[in-house]
Amino acid sequence: MSSQLDAVYVLLAFAFVSVTLFFRKKRALGFLRGPPAKSTLLGHEFDLLNAEACTLELEWTKRYGTVFRSAGCYGEQILMVADPRALQHIYEMNYKYPRSKDNQRAFKKLLGRGILWAEGDDHSRHRKTLNPAFSAAQSRGFLPLFQSCTDRLQSRWEAALQGETKVINVYDWLSRLTLDIIGEGAFNYRFGALDNKSDDFSHILETLFTDTKMPTERTILFRAFRRSMPNWIGDLCDYYSTWFPSKEDARFANFQKFSKGIARGLLDEHMAASADYAAKKDILSLLARSPAIDDPKKKMDEDEVLSQMATVILAGHDTTAASIAWILYELAKRPEEQAKVWEEIAHVRSLNHGELTPADYDSMPFLNAIIKEGLRYHAISPLLYRNSGVDDVIPLSQPITSSSGDVITEVPVRKGQRIIFCIGSYNRLPEVWGADADSWNPARFLTLNQKKQIPVGLYGNTLTFSAGVKGCIGWNFAVLEMQAVLFQLMESFEFSMPPGVEVMRIMGAIMVPMIKDKLQEGIKMPLLTKSRK
Repeated sequence: MSSQLDAVYVLLAFAFVSVTLFFRKKRALGFLRGPPAKSTLLGHEFDLLNAEACTLELEWTKRYGTVFRSAGCYGEQILMVADPRALQHIYEMNYKYPRSKDNQRAFKKLLGRGILWAEGDDHSRHRKTLNPAFSAAQSRGFLPLFQSCTDRLQSRWEAALQGETKVINVYDWLSRLTLDIIGEGAFNYRFGALDNKSDDFSHILETLFTDTKMPTERTILFRAFRRSMPNWIGDLCDYYSTWFPSKEDARFANFQKFSKGIARGLLDEHMAASADYAAKKDILSLLARSPAIDDPKKKMDEDEVLSQMATVILAGHDTTAASIAWILYELAKRPEEQAKVWEEIAHVRSLNHGELTPADYDSMPFLNAIIKEGLRYHAISPLLYRNSGVDDVIPLSQPITSSSGDVITEVPVRKGQRIIFCIGSYNRLPEVWGADADSWNPARFLTLNQKKQIPVGLYGNTLTFSAGVKGCIGWNFAVLEMQAVLFQLMESFEFSMPPGVEVMRIMGAIMVPMIKDKLQEGIKMPLLTKSRK
């Protein structure tokens, strides 16, 4: 008994010393201004993760400038960045600003050793393998699938409405739509979500992030403590979590088990049925031949291949569903914008009586302005976590005032400094988007001179798809999918807000809509829907 107590005391002493050293190492941003913390233990981390999404950091950006410090747990200082030049610099540094350790561990626990987990050479290897499957040309080949799946959604809604105006939870249906699209498009697998063919895997997806949103104080403190420890302690915690899993751990493990099981079967079927898969550029063919490639810069082992498929399934559907739902929400409040989109749609239809092409969608300036504005105004991942892998000096596009009153144009950072990219704040900077940056205004993309902007983001210069070598690999696929789905839904239906409904932006794995005072009901975007027929 005595030896066990001694071991516990040694472990506690080690933890105390490690955390103390961690504090001293991280307290390197005293020269920057920032909001005062209400709690020494929690800093601002609890508030950031439990407030309505993109509210606190936007308020702080307005008050302290485009670069400032916030407080992490246990007295840590975190660098918050929304400055365009600073973000451009960091993205251009490629792998010298890796994901934070806890983010990387979370991705591995949920998705395995896929592209969202990978860093450095591993990420470069994964990216080179997957890039051909997500090129603009390859994405255009999926347009008939986008259209046919949206046809099925339209039929379901028409049947439910029966000529009346009714409330539809559009988020639920859009999530089913995009799941069917990614299943058939990427893997020739039919989830049958639009047809209500619920199976075990569909249920796993629906409940995957049940309690991930709004973490408790204890959860946040534990994550911060583990983050501050050496890697081997984090690995030990992960090992023991397989024996004593939390509810979240169990759901994540279940998702990996089922998704990799489906992936294994699909790969085997594909290789047996496709004699020429070695020459194709679709994602299944690329993944099927990757383990046999001699080039170590493109080769992936079997577990990495299966993890890529799990990643594509999860990351490729709810992100797009959420973005479309937020756009419909904004349009539901603005009948005049719906009318303008419908006029564009009618014009395109008058010129083309056959199947629409990508060029037809690209020819619609207001529809595309709405998509860009939706991605700008509702960034579904408004905060992105990174660590500095090197000592560096980050340049700024706008001078800021230091805590001592000096004007500074660059910010030095030490290796290991934790950084949060304020994507939502960057997407609403008046210096980038104009004086009305904090308001919904799609017309800005009809007049905005983007040549005068510092180039940062992948699409419309927003950062919703991130940027650089770690930018969203499927952004071409997602944009065309959004064009096709929104075209058909706006052509077929009118949307408006139900009386008394107040939608909140809540952070889970991504930013999702929930109803104020009814958060217990889960993710919802209820819109009054009326058929145009």
